Amino acid sequence: MMASWTFAALVSMANADLFAFETSYSANDCTGDVVKEDITALSCIPFGTGYAMYSCSGTEATLSTGYSDASCTTTPTNSYPYASTDCTGEGKKFSCAERAVVASMNGYSAAGCAESDKTSSMSLAGGCKATGTTTSASSEKYEASGNELTHTTYSSNDCTGTAVTTTAIPCGGGACTNAGTFWFNIVMACPASSGSSLLRVELPLLLFLIRLLI
Repeated sequence: MMASWTFAALVSMANADLFAFETSYSANDCTGDVVKEDITALSCIPFGTGYAMYSCSGTEATLSTGYSDASCTTTPTNSYPYASTDCTGEGKKFSCAERAVVASMNGYSAAGCAESDKTSSMSLAGGCKATGTTTSASSEKYEASGNELTHTTYSSNDCTGTAVTTTAIPCGGGACTNAGTFWFNIVMACPASSGSSLLRVELPLLLFLIRLLI
């Protein structure tokens, strides 16, 4: 079993986190192709006139809404538990799963994305996700490598085929982008110039994981 684990795989696992998945299928009974995936970090986010947050218990997701504070520490007014095997009847399933964290997505109340205007911050999941509809296939993928985060889009549902667009986002922060009523940017932390900071931070955990696998 030990031989099947690589050092890179252990590093990736050490930087993974739980995310809530809202998966849409091409048919209302949740059969057919996955056409869209909304992947949300377990963070407090603005929702309507209040705030909302997903929580996970294994693969089961619960969406709680109606928090009155930006930290979601008050009592929510509504709670919606979802079994990962259940189909909503609208071609959707809700579940929880781990994904590698590649960056942070930050929300702001004003142009410029100043720290004083920050209203939210959540982990950004790496890997592929479908972004299409029942009539038009598309997908996107975020990958971190060295000092750069790469965002690639495709005309397929599974990030296969020729890339449609490829955008490089330098570490330390991407462009401040308007999204209607708010602004956001994507920030990947810059690795240390020596390339050794990850080893210093993660090595104790990696050694512990290796001992478990021996």
